[in-house]
Amino acid sequence: MNRYLTWLPFSLFGCTGDAAVGTATPDGSRGVTQAGAQDAAYFRSLIDDGSVPEPSVLEQVGFFAEHALDQPEADCGEVVCAHPSLAVAPRFDDGTWTMAFVSMNSPVDPQSRPREPVHLVLAVESSKAARAVTGPGQELVANLLAALEPDDRLSVVGFDELPTLAFSAAIPGVTDVATVELPTTSAGSKVDLYAGIAAAADALAVLPDFVGTSRIVLLTTGAANAGITDPVRIEELASAIVSQGTPFSVLGLGASFEAALPRSLADVGAGSYAYAENGPDLQRLLTQEAGVRLLPLATDVELRIVPSPGYSVGRMYGARRAVVEDGVAVLRTPALFLGTRTKSSDTNEGRRGGGGGFFVELLADANMGRELGANQPAFRLETRYTSVDARNKLSFDTEVANDLPPGQRPDENWPHFSTPDYGKAYMMLNMYLALRAMVDLYAAGDCGSALGVSFMMEPAVAEWQQRFSDPDIEADGRTMLLLRQNIDESCRTLPVPPSNYEAGCFGL
Repeated sequence: MNRYLTWLPFSLFGCTGDAAVGTATPDGSRGVTQAGAQDAAYFRSLIDDGSVPEPSVLEQVGFFAEHALDQPEADCGEVVCAHPSLAVAPRFDDGTWTMAFVSMNSPVDPQSRPREPVHLVLAVESSKAARAVTGPGQELVANLLAALEPDDRLSVVGFDELPTLAFSAAIPGVTDVATVELPTTSAGSKVDLYAGIAAAADALAVLPDFVGTSRIVLLTTGAANAGITDPVRIEELASAIVSQGTPFSVLGLGASFEAALPRSLADVGAGSYAYAENGPDLQRLLTQEAGVRLLPLATDVELRIVPSPGYSVGRMYGARRAVVEDGVAVLRTPALFLGTRTKSSDTNEGRRGGGGGFFVELLADANMGRELGANQPAFRLETRYTSVDARNKLSFDTEVANDLPPGQRPDENWPHFSTPDYGKAYMMLNMYLALRAMVDLYAAGDCGSALGVSFMMEPAVAEWQQRFSDPDIEADGRTMLLLRQNIDESCRTLPVPPSNYEAGCFGL
């Protein structure tokens, strides 16, 4: 469904001000992606089709990964550099929005490393529900093999109650897989997901002398009702595979798709997380998978944001597996991979795997702020990981200061950034919060507030584009306007500014 969308020339809600327009856009860097979904394509596709997606469809890790971030130089001397920063913005109410952010980049140039062959293992659920999308599978597999490079290899595992290795190490352009029999559906339609993933990992070992990278792509309805059914143990199995440097993609199938477990698997997998509505859609996704290249850089990664006096940890974004331990925000992830985009204007290879990061809201104590004053530490970032290349454990600590006292609002309706040239991350977060608030409010039956969010955010997008002209934020803005149109057509109600919107003000 194609629709013509334009920016409104005026603001119905939101902040006002007359801040000066910036003159420069920062140069690029090579972003490092977390394990998890690498795009939000399914969410955007539903909006393009005229729908209002369920809130659970909007994956924050995937959404953030679509945004290449211009970062400081990766000059820490190691394979991964972590860059902490802080933004303090006025909220749309009378409060203050204080947000810590950690991005990561690398001095490793993917172009300097020749493309390595990949051994791709396709793990295909063969239940009746899955077969409704995959069909017998021969054509699907043949097309996937044709999309790979001559030095790549393809193995396929089918699974329902038992896993079966359909074939191993097929060679593109040489092996004829059109006559290969994939496992047939058993009468009970039970699914041992754990065994299917384990068999896929075993299939990687059938080529002990293979020189290159590995990748697993799981096709699943989300069912796990045979064998080991404990979601924690299934996630641990996937995490162990990823910790060895193997990206793990999850593609959902079936009319009764159960999203919870596949979404959790995607969070540790450093691959795609998407849903295939039908056979052609699945074929398109698999063709994309054949072209994805993510270089493993680090394993056993831990980031800790330790709030300074005057602050405490609030909401966290960008990493669903993050936890709060003794007042410290902690993110542990099994592996980090190098994205394919080099700067925010680089969209030649699409938006998948551009970057992302870890946001932590800092709740400021204004009373203590009067005592502490300005230019005091707001938080400390502690970074720990093991380098894939050197196989040594590394540790870095960095402190970030707030140039305002804790809890004090900026004088103008534009944020104070600890690193002003790299403020895009906070606008990216605002766009996520806007889209998430819209689908949350719509799902709760509050169409007016859902529309109100978009009108509050629209001038912020316009001003950001005036200052920096960023293609990712432009795309987000168009998605927001199209979502607004879908909500309006469904509800036909007047917009109402919500009173508890979580974002900060980036207004005109």
